Amino acid sequence: MGTPSRDTPGPVARRLFFTDFQGNPAEPEDVFIDGLDGGWAEREPDAITLLRDSSAYPYDRFLACTALCAWGSAVGYQAVIDAAANPDYVVWREQSADRRFGVDDTFALLAEDIGRSKNTARQRGTNNERLAAQAALLRLTDRYFFDRRLTQGMFEPDVRALATALAAAIDAGITRLRTGEPVSFDLPTQIAGLIGALARVDLTGARRDASALLATGPNDRAVRELGDLATST
Repeated sequence: MGTPSRDTPGPVARRLFFTDFQGNPAEPEDVFIDGLDGGWAEREPDAITLLRDSSAYPYDRFLACTALCAWGSAVGYQAVIDAAANPDYVVWREQSADRRFGVDDTFALLAEDIGRSKNTARQRGTNNERLAAQAALLRLTDRYFFDRRLTQGMFEPDVRALATALAAAIDAGITRLRTGEPVSFDLPTQIAGLIGALARVDLTGARRDASALLATGPNDRAVRELGDLATST
């Protein structure tokens, strides 16, 4: 995960996310992954309670949301949708920061856990809710940091289902770049990643978008991210 804003979790979060399923100390990401073997079922009710506890620490509630997303919970996905509808005021904003750019990466981390929940969501019958959460995050990509975490968690069936939302996100990002407005993270590379994802299902559209991105004069990292799309436009 990114650099947390508060290092000391509350007792409930410590039990749920810093203790593995054998009772040993662990890191949250390891607990999330281990929970995919079925352990999520015993911890999900307490995680939902923590997520909804307005008196709990914001970072603990963020951990609850990421865990629920990783475990394919419809409650977690809906929390992401709700947060994306009013992103500047979500309770856990600024509770984690990207080490490279120093910007809030909470939405990026949520995107990562939503991506890894693919199989569990299908088993639980919550994949439609998972796709809705991904679509909600796509609407933020011109303003919020994701880097590669959102697109890395999108598999071809996801891209097909989200192609319209992807195209809209790319358009919004390129529009922002054209304004010349300063951005606190690498937006060109983030957009290039979206274009690369779209290319899996709409190569013609991706080539058109790559040409539009190149016309904005992106940095070398973004050009490398486009790969062959940068030379085939």
